[in-house]
Amino acid sequence: MDITLKPATIDEAESFLTMLVECFNAHQEKYGDSLFWYAAITEEAIADLRERIAEPFREYLWIIADNETVGGIRVGWWINEPGRYKVITAMILPERQNRGIGRQAMRLLEDRYPGVRTWELDTVQQEERNQRFYEKLGYRRMGEPRIVNERLSFVEYKKWVAVTDIPAYPTFTHIEPLNKGYSADRKFYVETADCRRLLLRIADITEYERKKNEFEMLKRIAELSVPASRPVDFGVCNSGKSVYQLLTWVDGEDAEAALPTLTNAEQYALGVKAGEILRKIHSIPAPDGVGEWSARYFAVTDERLDAYRAEGVAFDGNDIILSYLENNRELLKNRPQCRHHGDYHEGNLIISDNADISVIDWHNVDFCGYGDPWYELGRCFSDIQHYAVGEIHGYFGGEPPYDFWRLFAYYAAVSAITSIVWSKYNAPDELPIRLHANLDVLRWFDNFNRVVPTWYLHDFYVQYIDGVPLKLKKPLDLDFIHRYGKVFKVFDDQDSGNLCFGVQANDGKRYFVKFAGAPTERGGASAEEVVANLKCAAPIYQDLSHPNLIRFMKAEEIGGEFAMVFEWVDAICAQRMYPADYNAFRELPLKVKRRIFEDIMEFHAHVAAKGYVAIDFYDGSIMWDAQNERTIICDIDFYQKSPYVGKMGLWGSARFVSPEECTDGAVIDEVTNVYTMGATAFCLFADSDRSLEAWPFSPESYAVVKRATSDDRSRRQQSIRQLQEEWVEAQ
Repeated sequence: MDITLKPATIDEAESFLTMLVECFNAHQEKYGDSLFWYAAITEEAIADLRERIAEPFREYLWIIADNETVGGIRVGWWINEPGRYKVITAMILPERQNRGIGRQAMRLLEDRYPGVRTWELDTVQQEERNQRFYEKLGYRRMGEPRIVNERLSFVEYKKWVAVTDIPAYPTFTHIEPLNKGYSADRKFYVETADCRRLLLRIADITEYERKKNEFEMLKRIAELSVPASRPVDFGVCNSGKSVYQLLTWVDGEDAEAALPTLTNAEQYALGVKAGEILRKIHSIPAPDGVGEWSARYFAVTDERLDAYRAEGVAFDGNDIILSYLENNRELLKNRPQCRHHGDYHEGNLIISDNADISVIDWHNVDFCGYGDPWYELGRCFSDIQHYAVGEIHGYFGGEPPYDFWRLFAYYAAVSAITSIVWSKYNAPDELPIRLHANLDVLRWFDNFNRVVPTWYLHDFYVQYIDGVPLKLKKPLDLDFIHRYGKVFKVFDDQDSGNLCFGVQANDGKRYFVKFAGAPTERGGASAEEVVANLKCAAPIYQDLSHPNLIRFMKAEEIGGEFAMVFEWVDAICAQRMYPADYNAFRELPLKVKRRIFEDIMEFHAHVAAKGYVAIDFYDGSIMWDAQNERTIICDIDFYQKSPYVGKMGLWGSARFVSPEECTDGAVIDEVTNVYTMGATAFCLFADSDRSLEAWPFSPESYAVVKRATSDDRSRRQQSIRQLQEEWVEAQ
């Protein structure tokens, strides 16, 4: 059968509309008028179709079989996204269906537009036969159905032209494009019929040899048990125009995003792992005849430095960097060489849920993938200080030799200054960041009067308990904590000086253990003072027991010091020192935040009724248990019997303390806590901005909270209950 496609003209609008109605009449009756806009042939519909045929981003085509018009196709494309096309409608007359015409017509359509990268279409979910037809043509279902009514839903299908001739493509059940990174490769997340998850990388065929070498290198890396994507398949696709790599998928979170949310000890521990992995990669030697390192290095970097001198952006101190580089070239002579990752930094590392690291995005453009092993450590900058120190320690198994620092300073300086021209032309929005990085380099190395950077930590001690890292001033035997269970979380950065643990008992129950007496880094008080403070806190939790207060279990002397044990709560904290929690808390709906605030006021009314006054209540004391929809208040260690006479230096966050809490000899009482509640409202609802413009509720409720935070005690509400009543009335 001879099948051809022929463009429809404006004058054929009525004929095309007639074909549409005839082909989809049965569907129209089955699903109702909501199926298509062309429910009937009217003058208005014909005029509308004439306008559509004339549009420059669509084409209407007749399907001709043996000189007879048997169907049609409507196709459109995105003007601002070259290569993205959509089959708007594909139709065959009912009596000419099931003869292979549709399949041939779709093939001809693809041949008609050779520059297409992706084809998209929508089809009716209830028509399974249509879905099978498109899937046989290489289309893959995307996302969830779009429901129109109880009888009709549409599903979206997509076809990536470049990958359909990959041998494994018929097994692909889901394909999702990935847009992260600067690589020119097109990357896709892939799921297969046998439940595998894969990474597909597509590059231009001119990259064939480089990509093949990369793939072979990944095989070698796999033999070393380096945690990384495993090679699955390699070959040519896209009708010979592209080359592909198929790799195993690595689960987890990008280290660049995850590291800022971790404690310093956790960052350091991951850095150690990253350094150990890099050392294992570097165990692969460079091949014979690769060439002396300094000659290879300067053949590349001299050109980049010349480019900076010719067209870079000047900054204060650039002459110092350039002079240092020129006067220390001999450092690179006759350096050993090994296999490089090529782009080893946090953005190319994935952290799993159990804190393991995997390596992604191998890159062998610079120096053909081989060079000085210490060159790759030149990317250990101080954006995440403890991670960088950990990576260096992990690589060397401890303190690095002095010669390393000399080369580190050199490589860091070259990397910083040559990035300016690259950024100027490839990522101009990042140019201020690159310039600032060069100023950082000058500061770290004191204008190159030193080679060990100022951010390097010489006396940083980390120990582990049950695989969880923590930092202390000196080693401490923590085996006594196992009386409560296995440690799964450590909080070692508390300004109270306490060391806190999340533990899981043998019966599966979880507890929060607050321990006083450890040599913590941050605590300013002596160990004796910290122990004394925590001992005083135990009866406070007993006296103030409340549904919204973290449940106190017991207190006891242990490990030669003192501990309090609480019920563990899976909740997010409102304080900034826990970035992931803080961001999640900020995203809570206003109605939830209002509920939290009202719970906090109710608890503090209870505090007042019990004859206590809140000291050091702040956003770190506020948690939200989303699963149980419950406000949890914690860290009330310094609450006191009321009235309490304050002194300068009293515990408390500057965003929450009242004027009297900053005054020696002032009385701290329930009126003081009214101020605390007002400050809490501004913290929860306006990120501590006390202006009316930032307030999300009514002016009346703003006036209530503003009054509560008056510097004049007499102008505040005189009790928590009064504040609650005015708050409710203002809603």
